Amino acid sequence: MANKLLLAGLLLAVSPPAFAGSISLTSTPYPDSVVVEVTVNDTGGSPQCPYLVLVRNGRPTFLFVERQIGSTITKRLVDTNVNPNTLYCYTMDFGFNPFQPGCGSLCDAFECFYNIETCVNTGPDPAFIAHGLLSYQWPDGTPVDGNETQALLYPCAPPSYYQWGLHSISPDVAQYVDTGIGVDVYGTWQCCWAQGMWLLIAQEAVPHDCPLPAQETTWGRVKAMYRD
Repeated sequence: MANKLLLAGLLLAVSPPAFAGSISLTSTPYPDSVVVEVTVNDTGGSPQCPYLVLVRNGRPTFLFVERQIGSTITKRLVDTNVNPNTLYCYTMDFGFNPFQPGCGSLCDAFECFYNIETCVNTGPDPAFIAHGLLSYQWPDGTPVDGNETQALLYPCAPPSYYQWGLHSISPDVAQYVDTGIGVDVYGTWQCCWAQGMWLLIAQEAVPHDCPLPAQETTWGRVKAMYRD
């Protein structure tokens, strides 16, 4: 009996609500754009959130789908704010309006045990991922697990949050981890891990200095500079 109750609890933990709809994303790269096709089966969860906003690499794109509760729709969203030879990963988020994501949890209305996500490369492999600092530690100082994530890529400053979790890193990339040396990281995506996650493979790293942080000064120092 205890095992049955445990199994039931696990199923409840990972299963979406009975009313959950679904969202699927596919992406196609072109020389100067990425076309994301969005299919939404909207069964009405979280009706207070009227928009679905496309998010690219963690930032809103201002491309959106207005919800049509009780129906299934397909939209083509064209992202022209892209660079060649770069990796982009698109997800969806609830929006209060087309320009303000963060209305609520998408999982309250749509099946999202498998990530609602699509990734695309606008150039030949390996493609540019991001510029920053590499580390074997999470923001709280604990080591990465080495299974789903082998290293993290942080922004240059302040390195208080990470941009990407790297599932696999080559020896060329590993030599720069926790050195404080800024790098441009290049790699590819691989689909998929257990929950439909796209895995980021870091293949190359090229040293690229991080900008020096701005130094605080005083009004007295500014006046002294002009006197000199």
